[in-house]
Amino acid sequence: MAGSSDGVVGESRKEPSPSPGEAAKGFLKPWAFVSICVMAGVLLLGSVPVVRIGDGGEMTQASKESDASQQAQSLSEGISPFEGAKHPASAIPYEEHAASGTLYALPDREPRGVAFLFHGCTRDAKHFFEPYPEDVRITRTLLDAGLAVVVFQSQDRESKCWGVFQWSPKDDVEPVTEGLAKFAEEKETALGLAGLPKLFIGFSSGGHFVTELVGRVNMDGALVYISRGEKGFSRYPDVPLPKKMAWLAMSQDRGSWAASPSQVRAQIEDNRQKEMKHRLWIAKPRPLEPLTLAERIAGVSLEQSKKAYELAREGGYLTETNLIQKDPRKTDIKKILLPVLEMEGYTEQEVTQHLSVVLNRLYCEHEMTDDFLPEMIEYLLEKRNRM
Repeated sequence: MAGSSDGVVGESRKEPSPSPGEAAKGFLKPWAFVSICVMAGVLLLGSVPVVRIGDGGEMTQASKESDASQQAQSLSEGISPFEGAKHPASAIPYEEHAASGTLYALPDREPRGVAFLFHGCTRDAKHFFEPYPEDVRITRTLLDAGLAVVVFQSQDRESKCWGVFQWSPKDDVEPVTEGLAKFAEEKETALGLAGLPKLFIGFSSGGHFVTELVGRVNMDGALVYISRGEKGFSRYPDVPLPKKMAWLAMSQDRGSWAASPSQVRAQIEDNRQKEMKHRLWIAKPRPLEPLTLAERIAGVSLEQSKKAYELAREGGYLTETNLIQKDPRKTDIKKILLPVLEMEGYTEQEVTQHLSVVLNRLYCEHEMTDDFLPEMIEYLLEKRNRM
C-alpha cells in the first residue's frame, strides 16, 4: 500500500492481524490520544476548557463529564465490560483501494459523511485499523458516528512523516490530490458516499498536512490534532475554505512539539477568516487507575491491569491522585510495568508500543486521543456547516 496513486485499479479485503506488522518506535513529530478512563468506582473526565473563537472572537468555556458509570461499575465488581463484546480498542476489518492508495471502512448504518485521515510520524495508515489502542478508538468513534473512514499514507516510508518539514524528502500534496480524485471516481458512488460531507482529520505531522490542504482541496470541515499547522495556511485559497475547523491540543504539549495550546491559539488567530469559524478543545491528563490498562488496551486482563497499577504506585510514578508524575517517554515506567503485561499473540515490542501510547495519553503530551471526538464531529457537521 503506497500513499500515491499507482494507476492500478483494485481492492482487497483485509482482516486485521492479531498484531501490527510493523511496530512503531517513538515519535519524531507525532500525536495525541484517548477516551474515558475507568476505575474501581467512577472515573470522571473532569472539567476541560473548550475555547471557541468565532467571527467576533468570543471565547467561552464548557465542561464535560464521563458517562461511563455502567462500565465503571462492571470494572469495580471485577467483571470485564467487554466479555462477549468487542473491546473498543480491538482491530477493525478494512478494505484496500489500490488506485487511490487508501484503506477504508464503512459504518454499519447509512453513511452521513466521509472522514479522510492522515496519520502522524512513525505511524502507518493500517494502525487506524490494527490494534493500536488509541488509533483504533478514533476509527471506531468515527464509524459509530456514521462516517466512512478513508485513510491515506505518507510517501516517506522511513520517518513516515508527511512532507511538511524542510527536511522532508518527498511531497505529499500531489499524490493525495490524485488519490482523492481516484477514490471519488471509482468508489464514492459505488459505496454510497457521493455528495456527503467530507471531513479531513490529521494528527501531528498529518494535522500540519491537513492545514496545507485547506484552500487547495474541497472539504466541508477540518480537524487538526496536536499541531499548529502551516503558518498563514488559509490566506490565499484556490478553492472555498471550509466553514469550520476544529483543533485539539494537549495541555502538556510544549517545546519541540510546537503544538501547545497557546501555539495553537496563536495559529487560529493568525488564520481567522470571516467565512471560517474555529474551535479549540484541550485534553487534560488522566489518572492511571487499577483498571485503566484493561479498559484502554485490548488483551490486557483485569488482574494484569491491577498489578501494573500497583507497580506504578510502588515505584513512585504516580501522584496522590494517580496522575503520572513525569513524562513516560523520559522514565523507565514502561520497563517496570511490561513484565506483568504479557499478551497472547503480541511481541514484547508491540506490547511496549501499546503501553507507551496509553501512558503518553494519560500524561497528556503529544499523543492520539478520541477525547471529544463525537462533539467535534457534530460541531463540524452541524447544519452542513452553514454559519
